[in-house]
Amino acid sequence: MHAEFAISDEIRPATTDEANLASLDDNVLQKMADGIKGIGNITQNALQSTELERDMTIGQAIRMYWKAVFFSFVLSLSLVMEGYDTSLLGSFFGYPAFQKKFGHGPLEDGTYQLSASWQSGLQNAVQVGEIIGLWAAGSIAERFGYKKTMLGALLMMIAVIFLMFFAQNIAMLMVGEVLCGLPWGAFQTLTTTYAADISPPVLRPYLTTFNNMCVSDRHPLFLVGRGARKQCAPH
Repeated sequence: MHAEFAISDEIRPATTDEANLASLDDNVLQKMADGIKGIGNITQNALQSTELERDMTIGQAIRMYWKAVFFSFVLSLSLVMEGYDTSLLGSFFGYPAFQKKFGHGPLEDGTYQLSASWQSGLQNAVQVGEIIGLWAAGSIAERFGYKKTMLGALLMMIAVIFLMFFAQNIAMLMVGEVLCGLPWGAFQTLTTTYAADISPPVLRPYLTTFNNMCVSDRHPLFLVGRGARKQCAPH
């Protein structure tokens, strides 16, 4: 049997104004009232807080939650370099120095070449790492919190980037890309869910949009990097 009740310290039938507060099984409501001290006050305070956040203007929300907005902006910046790095890796395949170090040859014309299978493998290695990182970050953040999970991902990024930088062969490079994909995947899920969880409804569209914009901002950086590589290339 289901009935509508207002959640309070004493279970009682809901009035007309309270009818929408809860619609739960009688036994569930009774267990909540018995097991949680002051559940009526807790529920009432939560309802008032929700209504207050819903009625806030953008200026009021920023003044009240400026720390949350600041940290959301800072965490979202991790996606700028994440997007740039993932776009940058594929551009190295046509670079002569990269082909000579990781490709096979020399060919008849004296050049070196990276096989199509290795090109595909290196590109997909990053995606595999990111999928695992996306999946794992949610469970880790649920247990340890956003802050510790984000710091752990950043520290892991610092550590595993050396594996790619000092790679001596293509297999070592591929392992490095998989490991780099783990924190890159974590950045994608942590920044978005953090912005959605800590912000009031009026700021949520702006913080999540800024999060997406940070991913798109990789393109100007990519053009800068391409120009730098072009200048360093042998003429």
